[in-house]
This record gives sequence, C-alpha cells and structure tokens, in this order.
Amino acid sequence: MNLNRPMLLENQTAEKLYQKVRQLPILDYHCHLSPKELLENQPFESLCSLWLSRDHYKWRLMRMAGISERCITGNASPEEKLKCYAEALAGAPGNPLFLWSQMELAKYFETQETFLPETCDRIREQTDRLLKEHPLTPQELLLRSKVEYVATTDSPDSNLKEHFLLQKTFSIPVTPTFRTDSLFGMTDPTFPLRIRKIGAHIRTLEELEGAIESKLDFFVSAGCRFTDLGVEDFPDGPAEKKEAKTIFLQAMNGQNMTARDENCYRGYLYRFLAKKYRERNLVMQWHIGPKRNANPELFDRLGPDCGGDCIDTPIKIHSVLSLLAAIQNDGGLPKTILYCLDPALLVPLAAAGASFCGVSIGAAWWFSDHKHGIRQVLQTVAEQGQLAAFPGMLTDSRSFLSYVRHDYFRRILCTLLGEWVESGEFPSGAPTEKVARKLCYENMKNIIGGNIL
Repeated sequence: MNLNRPMLLENQTAEKLYQKVRQLPILDYHCHLSPKELLENQPFESLCSLWLSRDHYKWRLMRMAGISERCITGNASPEEKLKCYAEALAGAPGNPLFLWSQMELAKYFETQETFLPETCDRIREQTDRLLKEHPLTPQELLLRSKVEYVATTDSPDSNLKEHFLLQKTFSIPVTPTFRTDSLFGMTDPTFPLRIRKIGAHIRTLEELEGAIESKLDFFVSAGCRFTDLGVEDFPDGPAEKKEAKTIFLQAMNGQNMTARDENCYRGYLYRFLAKKYRERNLVMQWHIGPKRNANPELFDRLGPDCGGDCIDTPIKIHSVLSLLAAIQNDGGLPKTILYCLDPALLVPLAAAGASFCGVSIGAAWWFSDHKHGIRQVLQTVAEQGQLAAFPGMLTDSRSFLSYVRHDYFRRILCTLLGEWVESGEFPSGAPTEKVARKLCYENMKNIIGGNIL
C-alpha cells in the first residue's frame, strides 16, 4: 500500500494540510506497551509474532470470523495463524484493522501488496526474510516511528525497575502512568490482597492514603505525568471520609461487601486521588464504560486482556457532574481527560466536561477507534467546546506497530478540517494549520511539559 497516495484524504485542503503535519513526532501518552520488552529489546522473529502474539483487536476479529481459538491463541503454526488472519481481513471492509494492517506492512516492511489469503504466504516469506536480514526490535520500532515520548500503564505496586533502567539506556523517555484499578473492587475476595501489595502494613484508610502518596511520589520520581482509571462502576456521588473509613476497615477484615459499600468507597477515594494528582500537577484520565471479561470461559482459559471485553450499560451523567463538582470544591480539578466508550454518551459527556475548566474529552477509544468514531469524537468536541483544546491521539495498544494509528488519525483530522475550510465554515491557511498542529503534537507537548491548557 502506497502511503504517499491520498488515502483517507478526501479533499484538496486535506492533502495540503496533511503534508504540514505528517512528519510531526509522536507523543504516545497512553499505551500498554511492556517496559520489560522495551528494556530487553529482543528482535521479533516473524510477522506472526509482531501481529498475533498480543494484539487482542486482531484476536476479536478472528473470533468474529468463526476462526478456531487454536489458530488465534492456540498451538497452530505461525503460517496457519497468519493465513487465518488474512481470511478474516478479507471479509472486513470498514474495520480499521484492514487499513492498519496494510499501513504497518507499508511503513515497516515497504510492502505495497495488500494482505489477503492469496498474498499471505508471499508477504510472510518476504517480511520474515527482512526480519532475519535486518532485525527489528521494540526500541528500533519506536525510533523509526518518530516517537518522542511514551507513557506506559502501571499498577501502583509496580517497582518501575525497567523504567529507571530505560532512562539510562534508551534515548526516548518511557514514563509510568499511575493506574489505580487495583485499588477498587472490594466486593471481590482478593481486595485485601491487592491492597496489601501496595503496603503490607495497610489496615486503615489513613494507612492506604499514606501508601498512595508515597507511591505517587515514587512514580513522579520516574517521570510520571499521567494517572489513569478504568471506570466500570461510577459512584452516584461523593462520600464522606467517616463512612469510607468504616467500609474500608470492614473490607480489609474480610467481611462481605456490597455494591453500595463499593459505591461509597469509590466516591471518597476518587476525590482523594484527584486532590493528590492536582498537588503534583498530574493529568487525571478516566476511561469510562468498559465491561471487562464478558466471556467467563475465555477469561478462565486465557486471563484478562484477551479480547473478551465490551461496552457496559450507560453511566449517569449527573454522577459524573456530582463528582467533578465535589473535586472542584475540594480545591480544584487536576487537568482531566474523559474517555467515552459508549457513543450514545459522547455528546452529554462532552457537554458535562465543558462545564469545568481543564476537563477534556479524550481520543476515540477502543471500540470507537475507527474512521467514524474518530470523526464523531472530533465533531462532538468541536460542536460542544473548542476543538483546538483536544489533547490529541494515542495508541492505547500493546503492539509496537500501532504507531501507524497516528498517521490514520492525522489523515482523518485533515479531511474533517478540509471539509470545514472548503464549505466556508473556517478560514484556510494558518488558522487551520495551527489547529492541526495542536491536535497532532503541540497540545500534548505542552501537557507533558507541565503546562495546563
């Protein structure tokens, strides 16, 4: 596939504008790359290992196509797995994986052929030969992709050893993100064990708070600029510390906890975390609306992050507003990015965020990370607020080839801006180019540098 042709660039303004932003560096402020793999920097052995060893987007497509698990995550040969993936792609027009796969081949292997069942063997032989002649490592892929910054996703109990070693050995900053999912879910019997991974001494809420502050400072010492939380259950509103203290103590003593208990605990701890983030000038990210591990049999067999997740029932916007208002009243909100998984909630969530200074809608996420979803997010942000304040694109991926998604985003953005220019809704030239550069690079560069928009 020839990436120089006007793919996804649907008007003349888009083609010109794209040339202004296509070579900008990439700031990947939210991803799931492995710091351990980056540090070890082992060459990839084959196209199959690059594509199908960890990418649950591809696994989901193959399952939807009815392909046996043996050829997805099982013991089938690499040749058979790639052939099955080619068959799945051949029936997937409109799925972003089709274009992403061709873009990855073109960018990293200079392969212009389209990956289909009839070309699969030839492309596999060509790419595997290139990988032997010119080995590709995780670090080499980031350098070739013009990545300037990476923020991985890390549990509060992480020792961050790889991050500190990468700071000494790798030219690209690889920083941790303080991801707090493990602090919640007290209806699960494993809750006390997860809490004590952060600090074996923890018994009370005050001790948890002290451990969180200590861990936050440790993360900041490793360059942390971002925090994150996958919000499956949103509290109805803020809770007071007295009630949260009692609930937490009961949970740590092994008592059975209810959904209401969890709701109260979340309502308090969200406020506490936000205050500590603001004190350290950290960005707070909420990923709202996933249903994790929807297929219990798949989860029991393969564990989490295997492609068995989906979109949960809608959240209540008034719960979001109530919590944001409580955090604001506690002394002010940190810079906040809200990611919306349910498209039906995008407009109300964008309108809710626009009621507070420094709250932004984030990039189209997961099941919305495609042409229509990206356009929908950009249009909604433009209609409900200021597009120029949008934080920009990220990979949200475990794949080291996923940086083509930034090019995918830039093409879609340029087409949308071009439509507004050519319909007379926005001026051409410098004003449009300024917006494009902000979304593709400059906004996130300012945020990473500690400057709040």
